[in-house]
Amino acid sequence: MAQDPQTNIRLRLLKPTAGDRKKLQRILEGAADYHWLTTGTLPDEEAANSFLAACPRGKELSDKFVFGITLGRRLIGCVDVIRAFPADDTAVINDFILLPDYRRRGLGRRSYEKVDGIIRSWAGCSRIRIGVLGVNSQVLPFWESVGFRRTGERFPEKIGRITTDVIVLEKIIG
Repeated sequence: MAQDPQTNIRLRLLKPTAGDRKKLQRILEGAADYHWLTTGTLPDEEAANSFLAACPRGKELSDKFVFGITLGRRLIGCVDVIRAFPADDTAVINDFILLPDYRRRGLGRRSYEKVDGIIRSWAGCSRIRIGVLGVNSQVLPFWESVGFRRTGERFPEKIGRITTDVIVLEKIIG
């Protein structure tokens, strides 16, 4: 039986090589609507470099994982995960980006399931957190549909030209 190409979602760890930077840059530019919404600017020519290098204070890049999301052989998005942050038993999804043509087709759910599986394989990780920007609150139902619950935590954030609240969600996995 042939595999349905719509379900052939895979994650591939992106590395800070010239080739992977170029691929990530195409994703970030292709999802410029997300960048505009969340920063008030369009991605510049250094967006991929910034994305690969951004790490929370006190964390090492060895705990940062940027995955390319592929559908068949086509790169359709990316996800940025920090292991053991803000606590040793927690992983944080920083960004989860799909190109516009691949949204609202069930591919985000299948992509998240792959991310969830990777995080569950990390020894000692028992929960996943995500901070949803208030300006992007239309994604809250998606995250709740895959098992995240609002923690009640909210804090202000300024990113680029945008000032908004961050709504924290969490999922217990172990």
